[in-house]
Amino acid sequence: MSAHLQKVCSVSVAGFGTLPLAEGGNTFKASGKKRDHVPGSKPSHGGFTEAHTPAELSLSLTAKKTLKTQAIGLMEDEIITIKTTNGVTHAMSSAWCEEQPELGDDGKFSVKFIANESEQLS
Repeated sequence: MSAHLQKVCSVSVAGFGTLPLAEGGNTFKASGKKRDHVPGSKPSHGGFTEAHTPAELSLSLTAKKTLKTQAIGLMEDEIITIKTTNGVTHAMSSAWCEEQPELGDDGKFSVKFIANESEQLS
């Protein structure tokens, strides 16, 4: 059944290449809007406020011998392409790494990229 779910299956960074995804823990949230309820004196008088939310890409990566974790932590102003298992492609432009990743004793590390905007390409 999981083969039919839409999941992050491939992530590449322009000028860096394809990132080695570990199984599980890979999530993508496209940029968009967040709406918060504003109550009114009557139900029909209520409404909402709206704010922009950035795109967020959280990844669990395998620390291969040739992968430089420090270089990933220093990434900024990058174009990141995200592909899902059902063939949808998203792009994050001017993305940056939130903080320097910490290498775990299992040979994996987590990293989070943020961009003000994302776009669905296909």
